[in-house]
Amino acid sequence: MAVIIGYPGESARKTWFVDLFATPVIALVVVLLISPIFVFAFSRGNPACVVLEIVVVSAICLYIWRDDYREMIAAMRGATNWAKGADGEARAGAALASLPDSYIVFHDFNPVVGGAVAKWNVDHIVIGPNGMFVVETKNYSQSRVTPASKNSFTRRNVAQTRRNSLMFKDKIKVWSAGVLGDVFVVPILVYTQESAFIENTNEGDVRVIPLKWLATQIANHKTRRELNPDEAYRIANVMFQQMEPYQMDAYRAELDRYGTESRRFKLERAKARSSSSDSDNSPENSTQPGAEQSELSVDPSGTDIPAACPNCGGVLVERIARKGPRAGKRFLGCANYQSKGCKFLVNLED
Repeated sequence: MAVIIGYPGESARKTWFVDLFATPVIALVVVLLISPIFVFAFSRGNPACVVLEIVVVSAICLYIWRDDYREMIAAMRGATNWAKGADGEARAGAALASLPDSYIVFHDFNPVVGGAVAKWNVDHIVIGPNGMFVVETKNYSQSRVTPASKNSFTRRNVAQTRRNSLMFKDKIKVWSAGVLGDVFVVPILVYTQESAFIENTNEGDVRVIPLKWLATQIANHKTRRELNPDEAYRIANVMFQQMEPYQMDAYRAELDRYGTESRRFKLERAKARSSSSDSDNSPENSTQPGAEQSELSVDPSGTDIPAACPNCGGVLVERIARKGPRAGKRFLGCANYQSKGCKFLVNLED
C-alpha cells in the first residue's frame, strides 16, 4: 500500500461548506442582530409592529446588500459542484492507495509560499520508481468525454493539468536549489464519474483516462530515467517541507515510513542486481575465463542514515573532516551547505 500524505478533496470540501452554509448563516445573523434594535425601539410590545418591523428590516437589508446576496445564491448553487469534485478526489485517492509501498502520494497539495498558503493546489502528486505524476481529477454527470478539439471543458481541463505539471516541476527545482531540476513530471487527467468513456486518451503530453485505469497507468508507466529510492525520498522530503506546520506534524510518521520503505526498496533492488550479476558471472554462464562472483557491500549502519537531508531535502555527500577533533574521519554533509547554509551532517566513523 502506498504511503499517503494529506486528505483527498479537503480544499474542495471546505469551499463547499463555506459556500453552502457559512455565507447564509452570516447573512441571517446580521439580520437577527439588526432587527431587535428596531423591535425594542419602535414596537412597544405590539406583535403586529414586531412582525412589520422585521419584514421592513429584512427588505432593507436585502436591498442594501442585493449584489452580495446574488453572489451568495450563485455560490450556493455552485456548491454542489465542489461537493462532486471532492467525491471524485476521494475516489481517486482510494485508487492511488493501492499502489505499492515504493510510491508516496500527496493529496490536495497546497504549499506555503512566502510565509502564506499558496492560492493554487494540486489534487494528487505521486512519486515512485518510475517518476513523478501530477494527477488532476474531474467528476461530471455525463459519462462521455469528448476530445479537447471539440469540447471547451475538456480543453480547459487539459490546459489546467499541463499548467500544473509544468509549474510543479519549476517549484521542485527551486525548492531543491536546482538539485532536482531534471525530474520529469507526467501530467494525468482523470475522470472519476461512473462508466466514464474517453474518446481521446492522449491530448499531447497529457494522458486522459477513466478512474479504473489510474493505478495501472502509473504502475506500468515506462520512463526514460528511473528515480532511485534516494531521489524519490528527497523529492518527497522537499515537498513535505513546503507544507503547513500542523500538516507536517500530522504526517511526519508517514514520511518517515516512506524513508524506511525507500531504503528497503533500495536494498532489495541492489540485491536483485547482485543476484543477476552473480548468475551471469557463474561458471556455467560466464563467457570469460576466471570470472569472479561479485559481492554486495551493505553498510551495517545504513538503517540509521537518512536517504536525504531531513532539514532541506538536499543530497547527502560523503566528506572527510580536515581539522578539529574529528580530522581525517568520514561524514555525510548536506550539499546545500554553501548555498543555503544547511549544517546537517551524519558521522560515519566513531
